Amino acid sequence: MRPVENSPDAQGVATKSDDKFTISEAHTASGSEDWGQLTTGREDNDGPDRHPIGAGEHSTDFGSDGEQDRLVKIAEIEQRFLNATRGRLKASTSEIYIFWLRQFAQICNLESYTKRQLAGKLGKQLILEYLQHIPRSSWRYKLAGLRLIWETGIGLPWPINNKTDIGKLPKVRREPTPADSIVKEWADALSRERDPYLRLIWLLIAQFGWRPSHVTGIRWGDVKYGEDGKPCAIVAYGSQGEFKTYSPVAVRLPPDVATAIEELKKIHPAPYPENWVLPFRSVRGQIELGKRMSWDNFNQQWMRLKRKYNLPPLRPKDLRHWVSTVCRKEGLSKVATAYMQGHDATDGGAMRDWYDNPRLEEIFEEQELCLPRGALGYLMPIEAELQSKIPSEALALLENYLSGTLGTWEFMHEIEEVRKKIAVRPSV
Repeated sequence: MRPVENSPDAQGVATKSDDKFTISEAHTASGSEDWGQLTTGREDNDGPDRHPIGAGEHSTDFGSDGEQDRLVKIAEIEQRFLNATRGRLKASTSEIYIFWLRQFAQICNLESYTKRQLAGKLGKQLILEYLQHIPRSSWRYKLAGLRLIWETGIGLPWPINNKTDIGKLPKVRREPTPADSIVKEWADALSRERDPYLRLIWLLIAQFGWRPSHVTGIRWGDVKYGEDGKPCAIVAYGSQGEFKTYSPVAVRLPPDVATAIEELKKIHPAPYPENWVLPFRSVRGQIELGKRMSWDNFNQQWMRLKRKYNLPPLRPKDLRHWVSTVCRKEGLSKVATAYMQGHDATDGGAMRDWYDNPRLEEIFEEQELCLPRGALGYLMPIEAELQSKIPSEALALLENYLSGTLGTWEFMHEIEEVRKKIAVRPSV
């Protein structure tokens, strides 16, 4: 379905006019894509700042002699870190860094040491011991997050030198795409889910390869409508920091997603443009309109679906891999795939990636052409409708003849009678 076109506003962003879809020329948001995976099982977070471990300068505060000899407190470290990075890090990024701090503090019993002790060789020793408790593939990101907290929260220089203390860090491990059979088992089971809220949680991940932050961050104002008044697309920019990155998402809605959105809108207490499409909902089903669904709440809903239908393990991040593979197999271009999954379409580094900036109408047409039923359509059998001018009476005779219930001479006699009837029928 083609969305209704109107004139873009002065800033060149997508707007609404009488609840109809308006496309802008300047629809590309700036911002870089995430540069690696986190290892806590949380997708809805940013990667750490891109400064090499052991390099860079941050202001440090050693404090008075009394403060240096007092045992450190995790709560105070967290508060100083949040104050120092406010406006620099997204809330989701700060959350994961604090999570790593608490993990480090628990393993190393951090609150049993003073700031003066941590400033000496002990600080380096504790960090190196901590690394032995986490996978080596996670060192790069956890060290970067821990370093920022060490410098801004504790107020000490970072004691680790990457070259002399650690050596070359491993590259990010690429996880394999899950088997089609596992995705299909989930898809078959959840197609029976009657609750549109739960069904949308599944479909927005499985059809588009979204992150949980996309699912929990879209608002009713991001849903676009066609000439028939039905939802046909979602366009969201994440410029307010509601997604993991600032890269936009722009997807044409396959029928199952559009249906689920229509059903949810009918029972949603306030489907106004500023409200979340999927707000926080308690286990008992109580919706809090002004509260965004947290990662923990999202995970609860996801695991609820898994247990309800007794499904094999499958994470949202696994489906992000799977959708990317399906897009490649179905011939969807890099740009159209990037818009669908919320990647930065210019991240390839080539000048073509910068200048190849098609209009969203073209993106939607390509998505519909390659994935008319969304990524899950790849698992569905191809439906072909045969159209023939042969009358139904003749087809029935042929079926009876082929099945052996009609003899050859009987078939020839009956088919001749059908032919005579067709010959005398007036043409339409």
